[in-house]
Amino acid sequence: MRNITVEDLRNIDYYQVPKWLMDMFLAGKITTGGFKTYVLMYDRLRVSAKNNWFDDEGVVYIKYSYNELLEDLQSNSKTTVSNNIKELERLNLISKVKCFSASNIYYLTIYSTENCTSTEDCTSTKKCTSSSTENCTDSSIEKCTSSSTENLYPSNNNSSKNNKSKNNYSKNNICEELEKENISDELKDKLLEFIDYRKEIKKPIKTYKVIKSLLNKIGTDFINEQHLMISIENTFANQYQGVFPAELKRQVNQVKESYASRRLREIKEARE
Repeated sequence: MRNITVEDLRNIDYYQVPKWLMDMFLAGKITTGGFKTYVLMYDRLRVSAKNNWFDDEGVVYIKYSYNELLEDLQSNSKTTVSNNIKELERLNLISKVKCFSASNIYYLTIYSTENCTSTEDCTSTKKCTSSSTENCTDSSIEKCTSSSTENLYPSNNNSSKNNKSKNNYSKNNICEELEKENISDELKDKLLEFIDYRKEIKKPIKTYKVIKSLLNKIGTDFINEQHLMISIENTFANQYQGVFPAELKRQVNQVKESYASRRLREIKEARE
């Protein structure tokens, strides 16, 4: 055992803990299990950012299975891991997207600043005002996307007004853009339902790029228009934020051929 040197600081592996998370822990607002789980998720989030794991809106996400969490937490109890995740969800520090036969997808959020009036307001950097940015630490700002950091810096507010007016769409604007697309009316209606749904869950779609990105995935992530519509319905049913390709069940309709039909077919084939 020896004292830590400058070279050690450069090469040592370590977990980064946001200051607001440590404040929550010291104040007893989060349990030890929830604290450790968020730290592990935050570490993985930084790796995801380096690997360009972003969704359609440019928000970084992570994939984490229960078995991986069990191993990283050095725990043998899935119940403990489940309780830790539920606590983080209750505190609005994470949101989960269930993925069947795969690792779950998680989005991480930032906890409160002094000027926030509710827990819901505190978990989004978009609502941080100029006076509250002093509480947004360097580590938490790393997770802010280009659209969410605009409000964190007062000096950028004036210069970004023109960009906002160009990039943000009202629902009427989106309807106009959708009408230009060479897609079925059924898919257009389903996309409008998705836009209304996002508004209901307080995650409104602000640019048409989100819709365009979904349409561009037809033929790749989504087999066809029908698959995209099924995936949107799956989003509603599971209360997801984004649209993920739904798993299609293979249904084989086997109709038993009658004796008379088989004989007629055989006679016809023999004549041919």
